[in-house]
Order: sequence, then structure tokens, then C-alpha cells
Amino acid sequence: MNGQTALEIVLSPRGVDVHERPLGDRQHFASALDLCIGRSEALWALSNGPLAATSVPGASELSLASRGAGGSELELASLADVGLSLDGLGRSPLVISGRCAGPSVLVLWRRGDDAAQAQLEAIDLEACLADGGAAGVAKRAAALCAEVAAGAGAAELRSGFVLACGPAARSGQLGAVVCSPLSDGALQGPTGLTARGAFGSRLLQQHGLAALVVASDRPREALLSRSASDGPFLGLFEAGMSAEELEHTLDISLDADLVRGGRLVAALRARGRDGGLWLNGRSVSLERGDREHYALAVRQGLVDPLLGGVGSARSAMSLGSPLVASGVCLDADLGLALGPQLGVLTRDDLVQLARRCYALGLEPVSSGAIVAWLLDGIDAGEIAPGDVGLSSAPPKWPAPGDVRPASLLASSPEIARAAAAL
Repeated sequence: MNGQTALEIVLSPRGVDVHERPLGDRQHFASALDLCIGRSEALWALSNGPLAATSVPGASELSLASRGAGGSELELASLADVGLSLDGLGRSPLVISGRCAGPSVLVLWRRGDDAAQAQLEAIDLEACLADGGAAGVAKRAAALCAEVAAGAGAAELRSGFVLACGPAARSGQLGAVVCSPLSDGALQGPTGLTARGAFGSRLLQQHGLAALVVASDRPREALLSRSASDGPFLGLFEAGMSAEELEHTLDISLDADLVRGGRLVAALRARGRDGGLWLNGRSVSLERGDREHYALAVRQGLVDPLLGGVGSARSAMSLGSPLVASGVCLDADLGLALGPQLGVLTRDDLVQLARRCYALGLEPVSSGAIVAWLLDGIDAGEIAPGDVGLSSAPPKWPAPGDVRPASLLASSPEIARAAAAL
């Protein structure tokens, strides 16, 4: 299975069909893969997980894939390096097409070498959203996964991911998806949401899916052990893991100049390659003195100290954490990635960071979190609209925390440019 097939999920009012097709079947997957794999600007990054989603302009399919350790881009010629990197499913690109009858949860699993299986379950979307937004949808999806597994005689499906849509996905253009891991059959707290919007909108509005559950019969520890061979696998590290444990688990070396046992930025070198700047606030813990020292270094220069540690690869763009800002320098292949869970940037720092990005010629490609944080601050009266280039406060968005349509930001060229890159 590893890297040899792709999973095609076909939705219809009658249910769901799963087909496994050879990766070499270029004709079948042309519309889903050829048009955008390899184009970094078409990559939709899911935070805190190995998954990236590629949406194809003008096509009806949605493809989910994982980026391998060796490539900075997803190439059709090297599809062994992409796929759903989850034990029990193998490394299989996942293509979703069609539409179900109403808001539903798709549960996908595979046991051993058995064929992949999928089941659709309708849900009361409004009731789930009323029970906590995307978190309510994720909770219902996890419960359905347990019911489906028990009914299929697959009660051992204990680990995986729940990707759940939030309220903005119902009608907005930039609805996000919350990613929550399943561990030992229990839903963990949401670990993050899409840094770039529209994935949730596409999943719900086009396919009718309120949530996607990818389940495995392997324990969580197996996912960690496999990551050493599959490449860096972010989002599954236990809080408090030391740098040495992290290095051993992933078979990597942490850049000692940037981090040594800390809850902050890690410059990863995977298998001898400069992996660039990756973030995972759940990985390791910083001593108080180290955290304050690093916070001071970040605040003194904000962007500059980080640029020096990223290197010259576009692969430095983080797929492993909620991003505040992620971009490439207009004049050089320099990346920038910052995570809100770092705990070293205040709201004022974020305002300055947004300004500094543009001043340095950084074209943000994943600025959803910066936009949301700034606008939430304006709504709360904590940030003056003029401080971020707005002539007046934009209309309040009904769902706090959701990224708003770019049309609401048109009065600010700087912020509008960030939103346009979502």
C-alpha cells in the first residue's frame, strides 16, 4: 500500500464509495492533482497535523496529502513522498469528489492490509454548532467514529484525526477546519485550525461534509515511531518532551543556535537536509529564563532574527502549527513562520509584526491568524483601526475568531493584501 495507491472517495446522496487506484494513473487523477500539486501558493495548510489539503481551481475534487521529509513541494512524480501518513491507512493521497445528501460525517479507516473503508453518517449540523461550534462538530464526529467502528467490528480503531468545520463554513468563503486528534478512542482538545481559510467552506458547501474522521487501528505511540521513517510528523508530540527525546523520536537534529529544549521555534534538519523553520508549541518545554531571553531577542528585531534561521528553502513554510504569519521574501527564498502558542508575542507585538512583514517585503501567504487576531482586537476596542491602516472599524463578524471575507478588509491595503493571500 505504501505510496502505491491513491484513495478516491466518491460521495453521493446514496452514500459513499471508496476506490483505490494506482498512483501512475495520471489520466484519472489529472484534474485532482496535476493542476496544483507543486504550486506552493495553492497549498492549504492544516495546522497541528501531517495533512495538507490542495484545492484545485475549477475542479470538483479536494485532495488531502502529507508532505514527505525530502520535498519542498508535492510533485506528482514523487507521490511516494505524499499521502495520508497514518498507520493503518498507509501513505495514500486522498481525493474527495461528489456531494452527500446533507451535512454528514465521513469516517475513513483501514485495518492491516484490508481494503480502505468509509462510511457516511448524517448529523444535525445546527445542533452540533450550537454545542460549541467546530468543537461540537468534532465531538459528534468522534462519537460517530466509535459507533461506526463498533458496528463494523473494528472497535480497535483508537487513533486518528477529526477535521471539523466551524460555523463560517456554512456560507462564508473562508471557513476554517479544526483539527483534533483521537487518542485511545478519546477526542483530544482542538490542536489548531487551518491557518488559511476556505478549506472548511469547500468541504461543507461543495461536498456536504461537516467533518472528516481518519481512523487507525494503531496506538498513538505507533504513529510516533513510524514518523522516524516517514519524516517529521508534527502535532503528535507529548507536552514536556525534551529536545533529546524529540530528536530521537524523529531522527533529526535541532539547530542548537535556535533552540535546545524549548517550547518555541525549531530549525529542523531532517536526514541531512535543512528542513527550515518549523513550529510545534506542544513539543518541548522552555525554562523560564530561556523563554524570557528568547522573547527579548524576538521583540528586539521581531522578524529579522527568525529570517536568519530559516535558510533558503521554501520548504521552511510550516505545516505543523497554527501560524501567525508565514511568507516568502519577495527578493529571496526566505521563509517566515511564527506560532501564537509561542507565548513570546503580545498583541502589540503582532501589530508590529504585521507592519514589519510588509516593510521587509514579505508577501504573507498564510496570514489568517494575524488578520483574525487584529480584527478581534479592534472589535474589543483594544486596537485602534488607524493603528493597522484602517480608516474605520470593519463590520463585526458574527463568529468570533473566524477569518472574515476579504471584502470587509478592502479599506486597508496592507491587511487586504494579507487576506487576499488566504
